[in-house]
Amino acid sequence: MEVAMKKRTIFYFFPGVLLTSLLLLTLARYAPVQAGGNDWYADPVIGNDTNSCTTPTTPCKTVLEAVNKAAAGDTVHLAAGTYNENSAWISKDLTIRGAAASTTIVAGNGSQALFLIIATGGVTPTVLIEDITLRNALNGAVINQGASTTLNRVVVEDNAVDFSNS
Repeated sequence: MEVAMKKRTIFYFFPGVLLTSLLLLTLARYAPVQAGGNDWYADPVIGNDTNSCTTPTTPCKTVLEAVNKAAAGDTVHLAAGTYNENSAWISKDLTIRGAAASTTIVAGNGSQALFLIIATGGVTPTVLIEDITLRNALNGAVINQGASTTLNRVVVEDNAVDFSNS
């Protein structure tokens, strides 16, 4: 009788463990992924590039400075406003997130691209740019060379590309 009870317990125990494990694996697959990096902030109105840029109250003034301070896996948050920028070279995994495309504008000086995203040294960066407007750049608002770049809710307007050989 005791052997039959052990067999019955084992019979019900293992399928329960198996079902629980499958459920946990399924839930883990659909769990949201959390960004692991640090947050950096820029604000064209109250920012200063000598700030720490690590809080919304001590932001950088330029996107370029916030991008330069960020490390691989970090997120650069852009407050609403117009950023008059020179090219930002990006060769690391990075997220650049504006407040909204209608209120966060990155404007070039009409002589170069705004973001140059380049694979270097065997590193293929993954860059996400979202919720901004890219305006007044020459030779493309975003130039991607061997990287993985995603634009979400990005408006690209009034940019030009020069195809001349001069």
